[in-house]
Amino acid sequence: MTDVVTLSKAPGLLGTYGKAAIAALPLAGKLPGFPGGGGPVPTTVRRLEGVRLGSDQLAELRKVTEDTTEGLPLLAPHLLAFPLHMAGMTDGSFPYPAIGTVHLDNLVERFERIPEDQPLDIEVRFVGPFPHRKGATFQIESEASVRGKVLWRELSTMLRVGARAKKDAEELPSLALPEGDEPAAGATAEEWTLPGGLGRTYAGVSGDRNPIHMSDLSAKPFGFPKAIIHGMWTASRIAAALGDDLPDAASLAVRFERPILLPATVSLDRWTTGADTDLLVRSSNGERVHARARLTPISR
Repeated sequence: MTDVVTLSKAPGLLGTYGKAAIAALPLAGKLPGFPGGGGPVPTTVRRLEGVRLGSDQLAELRKVTEDTTEGLPLLAPHLLAFPLHMAGMTDGSFPYPAIGTVHLDNLVERFERIPEDQPLDIEVRFVGPFPHRKGATFQIESEASVRGKVLWRELSTMLRVGARAKKDAEELPSLALPEGDEPAAGATAEEWTLPGGLGRTYAGVSGDRNPIHMSDLSAKPFGFPKAIIHGMWTASRIAAALGDDLPDAASLAVRFERPILLPATVSLDRWTTGADTDLLVRSSNGERVHARARLTPISR
């Protein structure tokens, strides 16, 4: 039976990041109360009721992602769910440390447009692990609902390099995404300029202060020569770029392929494939794909 824990308020991210930093140290997984001992992910569901983004936080989110869409931005509920993500990954029963875990892809489904001021009930659960050629993956499932009706759902696939899953477990299916490293004929393109401090700006809005995003100095111990921008900023910026073409009910699948080192200039290529809209975020010279995405309308 799955335990559902309803919290009176969102967990503080300062405390969970402190615990995550300690858990990243060698042998910390053997300490009581710290994650990293291996095994399956816990099945506990964490829940918040009647939460919403403050007007200032929402305005800052719109500013940093250049989002002018009507209602709550497509990825905005992720910010409400993120403290529950961190609470789960820093719990002593979690098999892996949070820091060093890689965000592979993200699927968001919105079933109707959500008003900016709508209070939402948020639930977060973890599933896995699943085998992967580089280690093991797990998924974070997040839902936003009103009076039991699910309005929004997110699946975040995370990779722990070098970890192991059960031999009889099946790999996660791949997301349906554009193939190849070049846009289709007739694609339109736009250019984004990302300043060196963008990771810190988005961290201030989202609460995601992973050191790989904060500065060149803090990113280097984790193998990056410079700070990299959050994958969720990239996904949010893609959604914002769709503007009025974003349906009320739609899914947006994004795979993060190569990190964007800050500062950077990248391009977004966009074209239609049947009812879908396909997108590539590429380096300014077109040689590297940083992310690929597909927007699909949901029939109601």
